[in-house]
Amino acid sequence: MEKMKKEEAEMLKSLQSRLFNARVDIGDIEVAIARLLKRKDALVEEVETVSVELKKTQSEMTEKYGDKKVNLETGELS
Repeated sequence: MEKMKKEEAEMLKSLQSRLFNARVDIGDIEVAIARLLKRKDALVEEVETVSVELKKTQSEMTEKYGDKKVNLETGELS
């Protein structure tokens, strides 16, 4: 029976291993991307919710105190 050289077989084995590892890494990256996109969607929703709440609160404060500047550190109006 004919056989290839040991070095050639080892090279093929090494290349197959590298290919397998690269494919596994791609899978890991895809999972990470999916998780990040899910987190991004949640954050976009949070931004929208907080923006609406901020506008409402600003409007209420303008009604209560008039169109004045506020120092957020001290609460002083000017």
